[in-house]
Amino acid sequence: MTMRTDLAIAAPLSAARPRPSARMAPAEGRAEAAAPAAIPAPTPHPRAEERGRWLHGPVLDFLLLGGGSFLVLGALAAFWPRDDAARVALAGAMLLLAHFVNHPHFAHSYQIFYRGFARKAFPRSRQGDAPRAGFDAPQPETEAPLPPGEGFGVRGEQGSAPEPTPASTPESRLAARYRFAGLLVPAALVAFFATTLAEGSAALLGLAANVMFFMVGWHYAKQGYGILMLDAARKGLRFAPRARRRLLWNTHLAWVANWLAVNDLLAAKEMWGITYYLFDVPDLLLFGAVALVAVSTLVVTRDLLALWRAERALPVNGLLAYVAAVYVWLLVGRLDPVLLLVVPFFHSLQYLAVVWRYQLNVEEANRLPAHAPAGHGKSPDGQDDFTPMGSEAPLPREVLEASEKSPSPPERGVGVREIPWKAWLKSAPVGLARFILAGGVLGFAGFWLAPVTIDALSGYDQAVFGATLFLFIGWTFINIHHYFIDNVIWRRENVDTRRHLFGGGAR
Repeated sequence: MTMRTDLAIAAPLSAARPRPSARMAPAEGRAEAAAPAAIPAPTPHPRAEERGRWLHGPVLDFLLLGGGSFLVLGALAAFWPRDDAARVALAGAMLLLAHFVNHPHFAHSYQIFYRGFARKAFPRSRQGDAPRAGFDAPQPETEAPLPPGEGFGVRGEQGSAPEPTPASTPESRLAARYRFAGLLVPAALVAFFATTLAEGSAALLGLAANVMFFMVGWHYAKQGYGILMLDAARKGLRFAPRARRRLLWNTHLAWVANWLAVNDLLAAKEMWGITYYLFDVPDLLLFGAVALVAVSTLVVTRDLLALWRAERALPVNGLLAYVAAVYVWLLVGRLDPVLLLVVPFFHSLQYLAVVWRYQLNVEEANRLPAHAPAGHGKSPDGQDDFTPMGSEAPLPREVLEASEKSPSPPERGVGVREIPWKAWLKSAPVGLARFILAGGVLGFAGFWLAPVTIDALSGYDQAVFGATLFLFIGWTFINIHHYFIDNVIWRRENVDTRRHLFGGGAR
């Protein structure tokens, strides 16, 4: 059974339910005696297959993807601080945690997006370059026809699609998205902020806050949908195409209804000294949006019951992530301003759970021998058939043995054996730790160091813009740009994402 998903960060997964390989029937007579014995198709090691069902393990997945937010928000509901001093202490604690969770989650998206940006955005700009593995390489065909506009542009619903032109291939479209999000969007934001400063208009500058909060809600909801599809794919649970579309529609409806509810009353808000204004929403429009969400939720619940009847299982952690992001997180912020600092913490944890698994797989792939395909290697307990993320069928043992016998480059002063501490420094977990540390430094620089320094050194009119103008500009710039960056990184046609989250292409 071929399974595919329609989501930004989801892709077909083959590990959770490996398909049996076709085998030739034995020949008769002398042909049978002369023919070599068929090599049985390798099967994933049970422990590797079980590991492939999780990002970090069942308990951590539950806590990071959404379950932890229900525990903490439940505790806050039971013991909500009544006095102002306690609420200020809670707000201060969340701002402190933001240094280690919220801000690095933005920085990690920049690290992934701009790594090798020239090759991603201009993959065919240099004549004679070979296609880059994992980005320019042609996509494998899927086993079943895919509807037009879905899948990876390989086939159409009525048969083979016409030969794509260079401008319409998935690779060229993805490269165009990289150029748009990586070059045009930041240029447009810089031009907008420069214009507001030149005009001396704080009201015009406040529009950036409206755009930011508009996109933040959308980003939260779509990430919840993405985690659901990711968790379902890793566990081999297949949503029907119509059920996926209904889930996506429910995601959009819930986000729109929440945005209308936030703007229900015309009011002035303030962020880092800059005032922005919400919009008045007619009651009829708000009630209609809420009614659509209620109906859509019932339809989605029916689809989940159908999945349970068919599979006798549900992607529980993915569902927790979806309910938290689409329903709970978008609404609790209206209850108290302090919760606007609590909710982003859990959204960022959810994001980091995916990014850290992605980056750990990148580090592991970078350390494989040149002749070993990505996604294969030994497990920490020495199993030859371990495949990171439970992605592909393992390499045959004879190939792995040949890989082990191949000569390694000599280490200076120790022959072919590497000094243990040097090997440790080159390990994938240490590489991930460097990635996380760099994200923490970049996050602090982007959200605090650079804006505060510019505020102190620049000579803008503080009577108009207040004393924290560039804090406002820096935070809104990063939040808005982050939406466009994520819309490229986690697309299913991004082969890098498919490889390092799932370890393989479409099957």
